[in-house]
Amino acid sequence: MKKVLAFLLVSLLLLMPNMALAAQMPPTNQALAEIEVMLYGGAGDGPLVTRLARIENDLFGTTQSGPFVDRLARSYNYISGESLTEGSVVLKLNIIEWALFQKLTTGSVVTRIADIEKQFYGDITTGSLFSRINKISNDLFPASSFIVSSEAIPAGTMVRVRLTTDLDSEKTQPGSVVSYTVAEDVKIKDKLVIPAGAQGRGTVLNVNASGNMGKGGSIEVSWGSLFAADGTKIEVGMTEKTISKINSSEELAAMASIAGAVMLSPVGLAAGFFVKGKPMTIPAGSEFFVEVRYETKVGAIQFK
Repeated sequence: MKKVLAFLLVSLLLLMPNMALAAQMPPTNQALAEIEVMLYGGAGDGPLVTRLARIENDLFGTTQSGPFVDRLARSYNYISGESLTEGSVVLKLNIIEWALFQKLTTGSVVTRIADIEKQFYGDITTGSLFSRINKISNDLFPASSFIVSSEAIPAGTMVRVRLTTDLDSEKTQPGSVVSYTVAEDVKIKDKLVIPAGAQGRGTVLNVNASGNMGKGGSIEVSWGSLFAADGTKIEVGMTEKTISKINSSEELAAMASIAGAVMLSPVGLAAGFFVKGKPMTIPAGSEFFVEVRYETKVGAIQFK
């Protein structure tokens, strides 16, 4: 059912009317840098006019006309989807990846489109990003109908996630990245806000190896953030509610740490002065729940 809904959605991304200019935009330098980071993976340098012309040529296939600020707002809105009438470039790519691969990547827009084209066509195509996304959609999916609207994900919303990183108190180092994906769709009012496959990244804050005197290993993890369907970053963490699910279903103990972090350790300690306690090992594929830390507005997808 999820694939069918995704198929219906992607084809209609390109049938919606053009987006209006964004109501709000950061200062010029910041807005330009944000677009470049999303498109290319990093901010550029040089004259602002030259940088904007490059963005427009990549997005639309030609340099746009009009005042500089209006042109910048048009490009910014096309990337970020502030008006939510059509949905952003990031949203379109997320839905295509969600339907095809059941996962979302977080690289630059240019790289992501090229990767999809290489897998589907065997080579990278030419033309504007808009036309290339159109082609992928038209070649893959049938037509149907949907709407994108603004919806708030309440603080405390629970999200099931699946580890893609092994955690081991004998090997994992503080500062290591903890990667995970969303294990099942999250919907608000029957609208898709976080798709299964969305990626999240956290950080290992502290590690204690197992030792003598029954001391078990432990790992302190901050769950960081994950991405909504429209690319919005959502801060997540663990609370007593999510921790209670761990303690009732897994052979490990957990307790709240700071700012949504959690301390994980094995259930029970070894007995005896010279007996080494259990190491803390959690393999990739293990599933937990995290909670949305703050109410966050996102582009929500509703199927007709």
